[in-house]
Amino acid sequence: MSRFLYLTDSHLGAAREGFCQTVRLPQLTTRLFARLASWLQTNPVDFIVHGGDLTDRGTADQIITADGLFAHLDTPTFLCLGNHDLAQEESLKNWFTLARAFFPTGEATYRLVFDHFILLVVAHHWRPDRDFYWTADGPMIPRLGESLEGRIEGVLAQADRPVIVALHAPLNAIPGAQAGRPADIHEPDPVLPPYFRGLGRRYPRLKLVLAGHNHANTLVDQGSFVSMTTAAQLEAPFEARLIEVDTQAIQVRTLSLAQELGMPVTVPPGTEWAGGDDGIRTRRIKIG
Repeated sequence: MSRFLYLTDSHLGAAREGFCQTVRLPQLTTRLFARLASWLQTNPVDFIVHGGDLTDRGTADQIITADGLFAHLDTPTFLCLGNHDLAQEESLKNWFTLARAFFPTGEATYRLVFDHFILLVVAHHWRPDRDFYWTADGPMIPRLGESLEGRIEGVLAQADRPVIVALHAPLNAIPGAQAGRPADIHEPDPVLPPYFRGLGRRYPRLKLVLAGHNHANTLVDQGSFVSMTTAAQLEAPFEARLIEVDTQAIQVRTLSLAQELGMPVTVPPGTEWAGGDDGIRTRRIKIG
């Protein structure tokens, strides 16, 4: 069995103010990672997947900080770059030169093969006119392009075992019923969801798509596969997904790292919905 931890939206270097669903607690980052390192010693995983926005501005200093924090966890960590990770002209170059351990093949998009599944990490683009770059005052349009689409379909066409895809942009909205709103919020880009649903119909090995970006736990059946997002590690109660894969199923469980690590933090009243109910927090996806 393979066992990995999925984290996303750490926003290292962020201020306390900014987009959030519960409350940002950047002042606890050092303490969080120190306790997480101890927790992993008694709750080992094979590796960690980070779903993007590991840093808040993609600066060299923030990338160096990220590299150091994850190095102390002593667990291989694979990064799917998010828009905030690519917010400087030189961000992509600095990721490869200053934190190369996050990219096991030396590329932003890569495939890793394990005993029971294939992990495909897809770093998509955020501007219509330029690859691997995002500006806070510019458009936010997640796109793949022909090259990335070709790589994704090539992996799926040749897959001899289930495939889990990690990308930063969600394939589903936050359901209004979950958030207590009259309509869904944080609607996904209109292009990516139908594209992936088409992939799912053509390539039944696709079983799970992991994403971040909206800072909430969601889970949606997309027909032949499941898509989910995970709440931000930056925010209370520091949520993460523990994912186990064997020959029969992908088992997903959601952890409150604050509770697991004994860190007393309070989720503001009215924001508990971001954690989701049991049906969102736990799922067994059959593959055998």
